[in-house]
Amino acid sequence: MVMFAQLAENPDFAEKINLFVPLAPVGSLVHSTSALLKVLDKYHAGYILQFIGYHDFLHFMPKEVEFTYLMCHTFPSMCLSGV
Repeated sequence: MVMFAQLAENPDFAEKINLFVPLAPVGSLVHSTSALLKVLDKYHAGYILQFIGYHDFLHFMPKEVEFTYLMCHTFPSMCLSGV
């Protein structure tokens, strides 16, 4: 994360970098309290989505947005962060 911040905040430093290829995740859901995200993790939803052709996590298209709205409207506790 430090490199992202350094590149964003220091234009002189950024000019000296020809190519930056980060190889680690830029975020983590380890401390998430959302029931929906816990279920997705428990059942390895990422692998299932990749198998059926989705290669971006939470990359929503119109039908998925409609489904997510319906799920969060019907079961609001699944979408609350608990914070």
